[in-house]
Amino acid sequence: MTETNLSLNVQVSNYQPSLSAQQIFDKVVDIVCAYYRADKKIVLAGKRDRIFTQCRMMSVQLTHCVAPALTLKQLGALFPKPQDHSTVINTKYNWGNLMSSDEKFAADWLQLHILVESNLRRKIAQTPKQVTPCEDKKRKQIKLNLDKAKQIVERQLLQVSLKRAELLAKLEKFNDTPELKKKLYQIQIEKSLV
Repeated sequence: MTETNLSLNVQVSNYQPSLSAQQIFDKVVDIVCAYYRADKKIVLAGKRDRIFTQCRMMSVQLTHCVAPALTLKQLGALFPKPQDHSTVINTKYNWGNLMSSDEKFAADWLQLHILVESNLRRKIAQTPKQVTPCEDKKRKQIKLNLDKAKQIVERQLLQVSLKRAELLAKLEKFNDTPELKKKLYQIQIEKSLV
């Protein structure tokens, strides 16, 4: 059981004493569970509902970002029910697949990464890490997915504003109609915008 009591310390900030890997993992899991509003005990118990598996994926990946010196075996040992390194590899693989295919998951990752970094008061550039071509490709794919999602949202907002302008222009044509007809037309426009 020496694996669960890791002596690895990571300097997190100048203001805090160095934290053990278990303390870092616990803080990360707390942040992720609070973000997804999930129960920490259920997340760590291994339940396979999507929300809980996402919490575990995010926790493993964020812990590995904060403490890159941890091996996969050490990372798996941080769980109350220790996992072997192949389970951690599978978790990281599934995380990569979701990052490239699910825009919401990628957006959640970015927000959680910022939350973890700010809560642990650690500068991202504090521990420089070599970027492998695979990681660089994943980062580029994530950026492309986020750019696509942003373009889609901007296009939808533009369509809504154009439709609203078109309907308001039609409403201007009916200024000389009786009040009741004008009021009914306004209600119709409001319903179509919702």
